[in-house]
Amino acid sequence: MLRPRLRSAGLAFLTDLVAADASWQPRFVTIDIAGPGSAMTHLRNVVALIARLVPTLPVAALGTVLDGNVDYGYALAAQLRSTDGALSAITAHTEAVPSLRLGFQSAAGSVELLTSAGGTSTLTLTAPSGAAEGSTLRDADLLVEEAARVVAVRDGETQELVTVEREARILRALEGALATGHVTLVDGHIRPDLQVLDGGARECERRRGHLRLIGA
Repeated sequence: MLRPRLRSAGLAFLTDLVAADASWQPRFVTIDIAGPGSAMTHLRNVVALIARLVPTLPVAALGTVLDGNVDYGYALAAQLRSTDGALSAITAHTEAVPSLRLGFQSAAGSVELLTSAGGTSTLTLTAPSGAAEGSTLRDADLLVEEAARVVAVRDGETQELVTVEREARILRALEGALATGHVTLVDGHIRPDLQVLDGGARECERRRGHLRLIGA
């Protein structure tokens, strides 16, 4: 299931816009996310979002966390750099009230988005000429949207599977950068599949996208 924080109407609009029109693909992204829980919890939400907004896989990650506590620290900052020069800057911190502020620049213009805990997103699109258009979007039913996404994956939609793999690679690099304080390269390979060392199964098929019961 896609993280609920990313199911806002504003973020759904932006991911659809970037997927439909390459001129809106971000070159420079800034994201500030806050809410209850550790900063690392919020970072995972941001990574899932970047994997869907930025089409190229980052090559390097750099980050630092307040007091050096990666798992439970309440503030962190990180950067991601792609081979084509695209840059993502992230800040995540603990707050009582959830909020997400996103901005990015692209060939088609710039975007500013603010989501709130009340299910409302404020979105502003600004063209290179300076002409701006603003709108207020309200979140749809989460379960209905998630059901539609699962049906699409089961019917053969592959983009979601590609995105999940990209998300795993980015997150692993950021975790390494936050733990060491050094630039960490984004590995082009995810962890190998688990292998049966003893015993067996009637069927063993590599599946992604939903759970599958394997008979022993």
